[in-house]
Amino acid sequence: MREKDSKEIFSNLLQIDQIDVSKCIDPCYNFLNEREEKIAKWIKLFISKTIDELAIIGKDIMEKEELETLKNKVEELSSNEEMVEVLKTYEDNFNLYDDAKEYGYDTGYDTGKEDGIKENTINLAKKMLEEKIDEELISKITNLTKEELNKIKGE
Repeated sequence: MREKDSKEIFSNLLQIDQIDVSKCIDPCYNFLNEREEKIAKWIKLFISKTIDELAIIGKDIMEKEELETLKNKVEELSSNEEMVEVLKTYEDNFNLYDDAKEYGYDTGYDTGKEDGIKENTINLAKKMLEEKIDEELISKITNLTKEELNKIKGE
C-alpha cells in the first residue's frame, strides 16, 4: 500500500477484514478484538447522521485537529445545495439498484453489476454537468476521464 501523494510505502502486506456492518451498529455486539472494534467505529463514523454523532464517534478514533477538519468539511458540503443534490441523486441510484435486487431483477453478477455501476456513474456525471459543477471535480468524484466526460456531454 502506498500513500497517494508522496508514494510512500506503508506496507507490503495487505490485510482484508470482513465485518458484518449490522454487527457494527448493534450496541450489544461484543467485538472479537481491538482491530475489529476500531474498524466498526470507522464504519459508524461513515454512517453517522448528524455532526454531533460524528463528533462523538470521531473522538475515539481521530486526533482533535483531524476531527475538526472533518466536521468543517461535512458542514461545508452539507450547506452546498449543489453537492447535496448530487449526493442525493447518487444515493437514489443506489437505492434503485437495491430495489431491483429485492424484486429479483438479476442481470448476472459479473457483467450486470459492472454495467449498473458504470450506468450509475454516467448518470451521476450527467447530473453534475447539468448543475455546472467543475469538470475536474466531477472527474475526481466519478473517476471518469476528461474524454469520457466530453462523450457524455456529446462533444
